[in-house]
Amino acid sequence: MSLATLLTHSVEIQRLSQTDDDYGGQTNEWETSIASYSCRIYTATGQFDVKDIGGYTGKTQKMIGASANILENDKIIDGTDEYIVSKVYKVYNGSAIHHLEALLDKVKK
Repeated sequence: MSLATLLTHSVEIQRLSQTDDDYGGQTNEWETSIASYSCRIYTATGQFDVKDIGGYTGKTQKMIGASANILENDKIIDGTDEYIVSKVYKVYNGSAIHHLEALLDKVKK
């Protein structure tokens, strides 16, 4: 089975950037870094995300997709759902990157 058959979502990836404001300061704004990224977002059953202080936060949302420029703290927009990437893992096939896996924190439904 190829990876492409698992990719059931097309999401927008946004990255926080700083822009100059009218008062000589800077403002944070979300800018699209990838307009359409094919992936799969799912709840990882039996797995839990444990934060640095050891607190239990519930079931982890995960994303899987082709190798791309996706970083921690990027925003994933899937329709009306929004997530922040908390961790990105590169999965290798030998010496080449096969795909990415990411842990997501849901921020908006």
